[in-house]
Amino acid sequence: MNNNIKKEPSVNQVERFLSTRRSGLFPILSAVAVVGGPAVLNGQDDSADDEVFELSPFIVSAEEDQGYVANVTLAGTRLKTNLSDVGAAITSITGEFLEDTGSTNLEELLIYTGNTETAGVGGNFSSGFEDSDGAARGFQSGANAITNPQGAQRVRGLAAADQTRNLFQSNIPVDQYNVDRIEIVRGANSILFGQGSPAGIINSSTKQAIFEDKNEISLRFDGNGSVRATLDGNMQLIENKLAVRVALLNDNFKYRQDPAFEDDRRIFATTTWNVTDNLTFRVNGEVGEIRANRANPFGPIDGISYYLNEVGLETYGINILPDDPRIDIDAIPEIDFGGKTAQVAGAGPRIFVQYGLNLNADGSLAGDSPGQYSTRWALSPNAIQNGNAAGIDRKGRTNRFSRTDYEMATGIGLQPQSFADYSIFDWKNNFLAGDFAFQNEDFEAFNGAFEFVSEDGRFGAEVAFDWQHQEREIQKGPTGSRDYVVRLDVTRDNFDGSPNANALRPAIALTQTMSGVIDQERERNAVQLNAFARFDFVRDAGMENWLGSVLGNHTLSFYASRAESDFSRLGYDETWEGEGIERNANNGLNPNMPFGHPHRDVGAAVYLGPTVTSLDQISISPIGFSARDFFADGQVSTLRVWDKASQDFRDIPHTSTTHLASASDSGTEIETTAFILQSKLLENHVITTLGYRSDDVTNTTARYGSVEGTSGVPNLQDATYDEIAGSDDYFSWSIVAKSPSKWKLPLGTNFSVFMSESENFDPAATGRLDALARPLAPPTGSTEEIGFRINTFEDKLALKVNFFETSLKDQSFTGGNLLGQAILQTDARFRERFQIGVDAGYLDVNDPVFDSFGTVPAAVAEEINLRLDESGSIYIWDNLGNITDTTSTDAEGMEIELMYNPLPNWRIAFNASRQETVRTESMKGLRDYVALRLPDWQNVFDYPQFLVGDSVLEELAWEPGEFLDIDAFAAAYPDNTIGGHYDRNLRVPLQAIVDQDGGVVTEQREWRFNLVTNYTFKKDSALKGFNVGGAVRWQDEAAIGNPWAFNEDGQRIVDVSNSYYGPKEENFDAWVGYKRKVFDGKVDWKVQLNIRNVLADDAPVPVTIDAFGNVAQLRLPALQSWYLTNTFKF
Repeated sequence: MNNNIKKEPSVNQVERFLSTRRSGLFPILSAVAVVGGPAVLNGQDDSADDEVFELSPFIVSAEEDQGYVANVTLAGTRLKTNLSDVGAAITSITGEFLEDTGSTNLEELLIYTGNTETAGVGGNFSSGFEDSDGAARGFQSGANAITNPQGAQRVRGLAAADQTRNLFQSNIPVDQYNVDRIEIVRGANSILFGQGSPAGIINSSTKQAIFEDKNEISLRFDGNGSVRATLDGNMQLIENKLAVRVALLNDNFKYRQDPAFEDDRRIFATTTWNVTDNLTFRVNGEVGEIRANRANPFGPIDGISYYLNEVGLETYGINILPDDPRIDIDAIPEIDFGGKTAQVAGAGPRIFVQYGLNLNADGSLAGDSPGQYSTRWALSPNAIQNGNAAGIDRKGRTNRFSRTDYEMATGIGLQPQSFADYSIFDWKNNFLAGDFAFQNEDFEAFNGAFEFVSEDGRFGAEVAFDWQHQEREIQKGPTGSRDYVVRLDVTRDNFDGSPNANALRPAIALTQTMSGVIDQERERNAVQLNAFARFDFVRDAGMENWLGSVLGNHTLSFYASRAESDFSRLGYDETWEGEGIERNANNGLNPNMPFGHPHRDVGAAVYLGPTVTSLDQISISPIGFSARDFFADGQVSTLRVWDKASQDFRDIPHTSTTHLASASDSGTEIETTAFILQSKLLENHVITTLGYRSDDVTNTTARYGSVEGTSGVPNLQDATYDEIAGSDDYFSWSIVAKSPSKWKLPLGTNFSVFMSESENFDPAATGRLDALARPLAPPTGSTEEIGFRINTFEDKLALKVNFFETSLKDQSFTGGNLLGQAILQTDARFRERFQIGVDAGYLDVNDPVFDSFGTVPAAVAEEINLRLDESGSIYIWDNLGNITDTTSTDAEGMEIELMYNPLPNWRIAFNASRQETVRTESMKGLRDYVALRLPDWQNVFDYPQFLVGDSVLEELAWEPGEFLDIDAFAAAYPDNTIGGHYDRNLRVPLQAIVDQDGGVVTEQREWRFNLVTNYTFKKDSALKGFNVGGAVRWQDEAAIGNPWAFNEDGQRIVDVSNSYYGPKEENFDAWVGYKRKVFDGKVDWKVQLNIRNVLADDAPVPVTIDAFGNVAQLRLPALQSWYLTNTFKF
């Protein structure tokens, strides 16, 4: 028997199929004797190809899976298709695999699958270090691991895969309680989705109501005190006609980091109604809520050690600040690194304005003095602007905390470093943010389908609809991101001259309290038609000869859909209101400092421990209060402020007021038509799949005006909408060639080879503009796959080997704030500063260089709505609008997936993957912008970048009525020139990004493999009822940094030809279970103990290494955990 060739059902078989529908056996499949097969691989047991009756062609069900093996999929053509007939890279994960490994969500699953990575606690990479914010910079962007953990994943080193639910796009987190199977489609696939991530798709298939009465209850406990309960009940209400199924989830999950948690409660219901023998109606719905304060997998940034270590103490002493913190700090010491000067981290004070409350970790006031408020930022690293600005009288504080970062003269330097271990703060077991943050979510989903299949199975159609609504409320953490920096308060005196009672206490700056709060709302609506027609030359054309066998049978599908997605995001801030604000408002650049101005943000310093003078004295406590509770709207606090009128300090009540700080609203509408032809030729030895797809996309984006009299507070009643339409079409194909049955290869071996090509695009990026406001095409993805399958040892072993090349072209990539530095700061803002210098009398309005400022290209100025305010001297703008930049990523590699069943009760699953993912063509638009504007900028490189203070003017012997000696200023203060600003904030960071083109993406591991096995003891064994299993997960060393090198011009650059690597990682899992009947044989009871990361090492895992080879950022390793699950089926 040739087990590799699928026989199409004959007419008699079709009639038999229909009779089984009428007899009530549909859609339940009998389990075959073969046990096993890995969900984590595509190796298929092709012996199942004989006698496969295609029941409903529009769904797949758990009843069709065999152990770990899923032989059929919808992900190939949107119709039920044998996986062995598809050339795409598809991995199907069955419910049994999820149960054995204890995987309840994508975070727990993706550590076992090939070429996939997932972030968060227990994950295998950090996430967020290669994204639209730039390369390997990443602390803020990685907050995705906390706010959207299932979206913080990466496939083939490219990007996060899109998530779908029953092949409808979705952002609802996946949970095993209502999922039959999960499929990972790696690479672009325009047959499924013309739009979406080129990294691939992760589709979860929800459970179906079946015609059988069965129920399941499970309880799970773990070592951290978590309790998870699920219920799954299925009832046949009318025999073979109507069935309903209800599933419940109550998951109270506790992280090892106390007090982090995630509570997830859901209810899911579904029904199947066979209206007639040929017409079926299916519908399901889910309602859920998540309340969480998720753990941070990353170590807090160490702003203490460099200040207290031997170098810091010897060079600077413990009291590095002058007694009066209001005077200039002119001599921040410097040391030498390879001929380049650099400030030592922790040596100079972090120039930080004091503008809020002093609090202890429990929320009580720290010290006797009221919070002290200043509207003044120090304007340069050495605080030369701390003197009074021309004509402005104010009292400000130049510093607050010890520095945490190096800022090299080249701009490519050392990075902020995490606590190297758990000795100063045990961030393995404690969450530094404490109860401060929250991530809440409410969602509901409704999905249904009408299905018609003709009696002979030759044609059919399905009309499906889907609606999803999701609301999120997010507070990322005390700093609005994940980079919790613990520093020392190195100030001896408060700015009012009183002693600082909190001197040398470790603290964290709440620079964004409620501004970290984000409300998101997303609604999706979709309807689709999926129709097919089948033609068999033997059956339908009567060609019962060799030609009919050659021409074979064909399935032509037509797919049409309309999908709408609306997404809104509101960000909130807390602003001080009170008399002291108005009295302190004049800061030289913005005399009004209106409501919503960032200098009015409510802030606080939270002191986490007592005074220390050496590292061994440090004791840190987590924050013990909530942002929502403490910084409530309307709370009154007393702040000490400088009263310009009385020339004295006053204690004045101030009220914290919540206001809208940012708003966005966007919508996407996609209309799709597609044709898919699958042909089985040469007696089913050659299977081809051809697909054509056309997508018409319309993107709508809102632009909001500002509330009058405020600093950029969005006015939701003043909205204009930009509508941009685009379209694209794609062609994809695959071919599978199977070995002829006549070959009679040894050991029952058969094999096949396959090839495929596909592509897709990202519709949400339609309408983008580059830095010169030139239209950008949407990002596109393409995938080429080639490989082979082998089944041998009489189908006990199945092997699939796949070679791939996947590309992502022109994805959005802003490089942090580089676009803003070029367009808004270097061009717009510095013209404003020049005008202020003219008004102060030290710059000449007739200076010809004046025309070199602010020459923003007209198209760019129009896009950002660049304009002068009412005074005619200050530039204002809306935002960068649709302006962005791009980069591209190319991945190539190999994926191996193997299943071996040495015995019917023993299954072994293995996968191995190799990848090399390289970034290219970064920031092309910005490079063009800089090339265009640089000749003008160079004319003003020696001019001041900020308002020049009285002390500097005095030092340079400036006299009223004269103009500033520009050459003398540039020689004395090179770091504070426009040229210095350009070097630090634009040229060098841009060059650092461009230099990394051609290098591998951050945290790439060339090789990784996973092995999963489970053995069930036979019924005649003394250990009958028991099963034992385990897993091994191995990862190659990770590329986490690059050293310096010098180019032919002697400039320091990133050496992408060499990399710094983090350690290899090995993780081991084990489980043991026992199963028996209880309650007089009416209930199947199973208890299983899983231990994940049995031999875990507690040492933190390096995430980044700086240019000097020093480990910078660290994350938690995969820590040992155990959980005990009891399952009752009846």
